[in-house]
This record gives sequence, structure tokens and C-alpha cells, in this order.
Amino acid sequence: MPARTSRSACVGAVLRSDHAILPVLGVWLLVTWGCTSWSVLWAESYWRGVHALDIGDLERADEELRSSLFYARSRPSFWVMHVPSLEQLARVAILDGRPKDAVHYLGEALSLRRSFRGVRSGEALSVSTPILLHSLAQSLHTGARLVEVGFVKSGVEIHRRYLEHLGSGHYRDVDLARVSATGTLAVALMRVGETERALPHFERVVEYGVKIEDERSYGLLPIYLEYADLLESLERVEEAEDLRSVVREIGGLPDYFDVVEDEFDRAGVANWSPAELPFRLHVDPGPSDWRYAGDATSLVAEAAADWSDTVRPGVPSFVFVDDPEQAHIEIRWAPLESAANGMVGHAEPRISLVDRHIQHFAVTVLIGSPRAPVGVAQLEHVLRHELGHAMGLLGHSPSPDDLMYPALDRGSPTPSDRDIATLRQLFPCEPGEGAGLVVTRRAKEQFQCEGASDLLEE
Repeated sequence: MPARTSRSACVGAVLRSDHAILPVLGVWLLVTWGCTSWSVLWAESYWRGVHALDIGDLERADEELRSSLFYARSRPSFWVMHVPSLEQLARVAILDGRPKDAVHYLGEALSLRRSFRGVRSGEALSVSTPILLHSLAQSLHTGARLVEVGFVKSGVEIHRRYLEHLGSGHYRDVDLARVSATGTLAVALMRVGETERALPHFERVVEYGVKIEDERSYGLLPIYLEYADLLESLERVEEAEDLRSVVREIGGLPDYFDVVEDEFDRAGVANWSPAELPFRLHVDPGPSDWRYAGDATSLVAEAAADWSDTVRPGVPSFVFVDDPEQAHIEIRWAPLESAANGMVGHAEPRISLVDRHIQHFAVTVLIGSPRAPVGVAQLEHVLRHELGHAMGLLGHSPSPDDLMYPALDRGSPTPSDRDIATLRQLFPCEPGEGAGLVVTRRAKEQFQCEGASDLLEE
């Protein structure tokens, strides 16, 4: 068995990853298993696999996630981490056109999840809950994808069993997550023509949505829009318009800060320290045969200009650096037309475990192939969106009127007033005015800088 490593070496290993959730995992590794080289190997392989999956490199993702599964199975006490490895392998399988493999992986993961109750490692489970919730949410989406590729019965059953587990008592505040997952399944059923099966799921989403605060309804708005389209196709035009009116009313709120909050399970909001401004950008030149290889920096400059000075004069602002080691934000290019999951851009943060300040962001933008290059308008749209993430907008807006809406074909191509109002709340302090750590609005705490606490009053 590998030797136990020092805690400082372990912390260094897990924090080298750029993934947002890894600091939580680093704490869990130390608290639960001390920190063996097995745990470090598992963490590094797992997050390399997740990152490869996020940018559409399915072959690399499959290889790294299989390695993480090997490390998880190499130590009996490491049983909890079988689950995310299996569930991410299911994501790879569904995107790679292997739905039967996805069903197999999810079935094994569900069997392990059912064993959580009553296990002596219950304390380990509670500490590792964030990573298990992260993986569970993606598995609910994988179940919906199974429906979309024709495995309707298996997809619906897996979705049902994951929802059942989500409500098993292991996780807190799951009502909104459950109804969002129900909406995802409803959309999948609608897309494969299973209208009658989709309708009751849509109805449950709307029934729940009207009972909660407007801000918490944000994540349901895309589902409402899909349901409205379905109702209109069924000639239930009045109901469709009523639902769209609800979307317009909720979407008219001044910002979507609660969505950014929810990215961190309401524990707090990560942002950049004001001492770090202006943002230092490093732009990779891209492949030599790319039409913009000699002009990549100009593309990024055009996109960044639409965000510049929107919070206040000089905030945000950007400068370009030649050394990637000195950059806050790195821009990279991938010669793909689109990832298997439909993604056209991806932003990956590294966040301090100590003060929750963002330390670094790696942005990857898909540029197409020499025969089918992505056009400049789409490139700049994707760059503006990913720069929004890199500045701290880690969630997505639920409104198609905003740049930070997740769907490129519906979202605004430039920052909206709501995008800017949300970003403004992540930069409450002038440089040198204080630490500038943003806390949750729900916690009703104060900012750590003079005169900024009124920005998030309810």
C-alpha cells in the first residue's frame, strides 16, 4: 500500500487542480482519511477526467476516470469515492454513444448510494456531501439524456431512483434540486415525443415554483419556457401565455445574485480580492492553421471591452501579460466544432480554501476546424460569456435576455443590465479599501469594506 504523505504535501497536491469543488474535497481527504498517496492519486485522476469531459475530450476523460475508479477500489475504506467515479464514467458513456454502459455505471453507483444509510462511515459521508451532490446532479441529467437517446424506460427509472435517493435524508435543502431534476426529465420526455408522460412532470414543477420566493424560482425559468412551448403546441395558448408572463415577471428582477450564491451551497460567495485588479489576461495564440492565430489577443480585447468599467470606472479592467504564470485568467483554444455535450466554451476556477477568493481562471473556447471554423461573432459571444464566469459570475442566468444565459442561441450577445447588476455585487470594495469578501445575502452579514454593506440589503 502506498505510504502516507505529509499533510502539507497532500494539500499542495489537491489544491493544484483548477476545479472549483476541489478545496472541499481537500478538506474531506484530510478529515476522513488523513491523506494517503492513494487519495491524492484518486483526486488528481478524477478531476483531470472531469475537466477533460467538460471540454469534450471523451477519450482522455474515460482514461482518467477509469484510473480514479481503480484507485477508489484499491482501498476498502475509500468506498464513497467509487460513486462519483462511476457517475462521471456514465456521463462519458452517454456522450460517447454507449447508453448501455451508462445504465450499467449508474446502476452500480445507485447500489452504493443505497448503502450509505447506517454505514459506520456516516461522518465521512456528511463531510463529502458537496462532491456527492455535485455528481448526483449530473447523474440526474445523464438519466434525462438516456431518455433523449431512446432508452426511455431505463432513463425514467434511473431518474426516479436518483430522486428517491436525493430525498433520503442524507442531504439538506433538496426540494428545489428535486423539482429542477423533475423539470429536466419533463423536457427530455417532451423532446422524444412522450408528451403525455411529460405533462405531469411539468405540472409538478410549476406547482412547486409558485410556492417559493421569486429569487429561488430563477433556475426553473428555462423549464417554464419549455413547458409554455409545449402548451402552445397543444393549442393551450392562454395557459402558455400565463406561464410566459410569470417568466417575464421573475426575469424582471434586478439581478440573479441568488444563482451565484447557490453555486456554493449557500455557504458563501467567492470573488476576487480588489487588490488583484486589474485582471491580468494571458492569451494562447492557438493552432498555427487557425485563421485568428495571429490576432487572438485582439479577439479577447474586443470581448473584454464590453465588460470594462461596467461596475465603476476602472472596475473591471484588463491588461495582457506574456507569462501565463502571472495571469489571473488564461484563455485557451480547442480545435473542436463543439464538444460532445454541446458545450462551446468552458471556464474552470481555482478558489482559495482560506478566504474564498478566486485565485485563477482557465477559459477554454472551441474554435472549430480549418474546414469549419467558428465565426468571429460567435467567438466573441462565447468569450464575453466565459469572461463573465472568470470575473465571478459562477452560475448562469435563467433569463434569455442576459449574456450569462447558458444557451448561446438564446442568450444576449452582450452584457445586460442584470448581468452588470449581479457583477456589481461581487466588487463591493475599492482597491485597498478592505478584503472585500462577499457573503451570502441570506446570512445577512456585512461586507469587509467601508460603505459596502448596503449593496445586498433585502
